[in-house]
Amino acid sequence: MTKLLKISGILLLQALVQLSFMQTAFSQSVNLSVSNMTASRLTSSAANSPSVNILDTNDSSKNKSSVNKSSTNELNKKQTALKQPKSQWFEKAFAVMGTQAKVEFEWHDEKQAEQLIQQVIAEMHRIDQLMSPYKPASELSLINRQAAVKATVISPELFRLIEKSLYFSQLTRGAFDISFSSVGYLYDFREHKKPTIKQIEQLKGAINFHNIQLDKQKHSIFFSDKRVKIDLGGIAKGYAVDQCMAILMRAGVKNAYINAGGDSRIIGKKHDRLWYIGIQHPRDDKKLLANLPLEAVAVSTSGDYERYFETEGVRYHHIINPKTGDSVRAIRSTTILAKDSTTADALSTSIFVLGVSEGMKLINSMPDVSAIMVDKNGKLFVSEDLAAVE
Repeated sequence: MTKLLKISGILLLQALVQLSFMQTAFSQSVNLSVSNMTASRLTSSAANSPSVNILDTNDSSKNKSSVNKSSTNELNKKQTALKQPKSQWFEKAFAVMGTQAKVEFEWHDEKQAEQLIQQVIAEMHRIDQLMSPYKPASELSLINRQAAVKATVISPELFRLIEKSLYFSQLTRGAFDISFSSVGYLYDFREHKKPTIKQIEQLKGAINFHNIQLDKQKHSIFFSDKRVKIDLGGIAKGYAVDQCMAILMRAGVKNAYINAGGDSRIIGKKHDRLWYIGIQHPRDDKKLLANLPLEAVAVSTSGDYERYFETEGVRYHHIINPKTGDSVRAIRSTTILAKDSTTADALSTSIFVLGVSEGMKLINSMPDVSAIMVDKNGKLFVSEDLAAVE
């Protein structure tokens, strides 16, 4: 069983068999061992059976009392059920942060559900206005204009997320680095533009998270290299998903799904069943790499097919290697499963840069995190917890 996922034995088995089957198209890369699953793992034991009260047939008064009490309890349950408003599912898709987002949840009041949907949409747009490097009025754009000149006081929220980003930089030894934008800002994937070799050489030295200096007491940020620019594209959508899910949970929602681009988070179930989250095939948008039954988990997928263009047979995409200032080409896609979307988002970018060997080594060392990777040859790899079912 995985370190993290609350998946029933049968459904996990089905998911892993799907992955195993798909490897025929991707080349064999892992051995998904399911032979050790026993019948006791897949069926309920007698110990889990409902308890039964045995009535004393020699005491008619006890018997009558127990029956009357049981009938009363059943009547009370039915009356309580009738008083409870009937729940229904609500969903809304919308555009934000340069991608498509969706919220879906179960609630008992249509008017309140619409209010919650609007709160989720407003929160996504608020975070976009705060953290977008493409909006001149955003706080992130202000940082990029001023922080190389002087220490700039910023909002506590943005300070915390930048601080979290630097944590992932330390954890991954620089594979995750928000200062990638020091070169990355020269790429324009819509216009098929990329920096010249000379520009990359002149600027890639600025890609170094150590150049980002935070002052906790003053809540300020300063760039020690004037060439530095930052971009939270590898963590902001995951953060936004977490913030929106918090809105629903505070309202009392128990079953919900929120997605923004490649970042999803789920709580509870869908119609009393586990959620199924599809992982896109990196070279065929009409196919799924896997369809996983999940609950209470965040899923983030990073791929070289999200924002890219090709020139002379070379694919240029938005996931930049901090060491080279160029797109990573050893990996096609990475998927992380974790407890929260902020973590999943940052780690999916991180292991994309690290590659299969170092990326899986990192994930296998972390509790409550799982990974699926596809390399440049289409070969599929999964983390140790997904590679075998005990």
